[in-house]
Amino acid sequence: MQSPFRISHNYYLISTCVFTSLILSMLGFSIWPVYFSKLTAKWMLTDTQVGLISGGYYAGYILATPVLVRSTDIIDSRQIFIVGCLFTLSACLGFSFIASGFWTALIFWGLAGIGLAGTYMPGLQILNSRVNSNERVRIVPFYAAAFTIGTAVSFATMSLISVTYEVSTAALIASFSSIIALLIIFFLTSPQKPGHSPEIDRKKLNLGGLFLNRSNIAHTLAYAGHCFELFAYRAWIFALVVFISFENHALTAEAMGGLILAGITVMGISSSVIGAYLCLSFERHITISNSGILAFIIACLTVLFLKQESILAIVLLGAYYFSISFISSSMTAGIVMNSDESSRGALLSVYSMIGFLGAMMGPILVGLALDWSGGSSNITAWKFALFTMSLGSIIVFLVQRWALQKVRS
Repeated sequence: MQSPFRISHNYYLISTCVFTSLILSMLGFSIWPVYFSKLTAKWMLTDTQVGLISGGYYAGYILATPVLVRSTDIIDSRQIFIVGCLFTLSACLGFSFIASGFWTALIFWGLAGIGLAGTYMPGLQILNSRVNSNERVRIVPFYAAAFTIGTAVSFATMSLISVTYEVSTAALIASFSSIIALLIIFFLTSPQKPGHSPEIDRKKLNLGGLFLNRSNIAHTLAYAGHCFELFAYRAWIFALVVFISFENHALTAEAMGGLILAGITVMGISSSVIGAYLCLSFERHITISNSGILAFIIACLTVLFLKQESILAIVLLGAYYFSISFISSSMTAGIVMNSDESSRGALLSVYSMIGFLGAMMGPILVGLALDWSGGSSNITAWKFALFTMSLGSIIVFLVQRWALQKVRS
């Protein structure tokens, strides 16, 4: 018998349910970015090792995405979301009770990435299968906004916890949050069979044919460049903000850094929504490519004016994030528009996997850049690291311009 509390196809209720669950499942998202500054000395880590652990999160995501997101074409997405929450729970408990150095941190942070693979795109698929075609494209920017809110809530919460408590306590709190997210999806969403069978999928699915679509190629490669930049920013920005944060008598540098970063992250929500709606009004490739070059210019300005204890540097870092976030949902919306019911999960899985390959490489290369140019206590090294991040925007610009030329020709 179906629970009387379960939501079936009401657009607003099902959206609220999935958005809330995604945010709760992400409470542990910033455990490593917030705590690695404290753990670096304790575990004797280099900046390169810190970057490798950060990249391990996205490596886990990449490895799991082909299985978990592809499965949403043949299995109810809510079941995949629940599995993702269980992986997140395991990762948080591992960080709380077992992690004690580079290898254990790498393993459990990789498990956390698998958890994200089971909740992020499958959460979108829960919505895709329960709303009509007109609502799908419009819901993408708001779903991306929920992801951003989850990131902001995580940074604010984890940074405040870090003032008083060790990483084990923070991870334990995040594990309870993932349990609540799981229970919401289990009890408040109705089971639903996919609208097609695995046999039909095997006959119709041809990813090579799907990616003959130039827009899909451009959106996927640009998404990789975007994720390279965005997730390198999210992995390292807390340490940078703390490094340059101004003194505050009420809060420690870590708490202030976390609150500043949470504010910057929330600011990106409006940017993502504005960018998505501009893409509905203007040519998508032109809008995305112009946003890419704008982000690169702002990144260069940030490098020029990056100084320790500089309020201007904080403002520019916020502007840089705003410009990066402008296209956060635009490429995903383009992929949703260019797919159908029988292949959307498969297409999103490949798109997401390639995108997060960029997300994996971003934190690692920034860590290498820091090590090679003086370390994370050197302002010049941070300038070099920011420039390394900004190369993602150049990729976005070049790929989208290539697609535009092909479309026009």
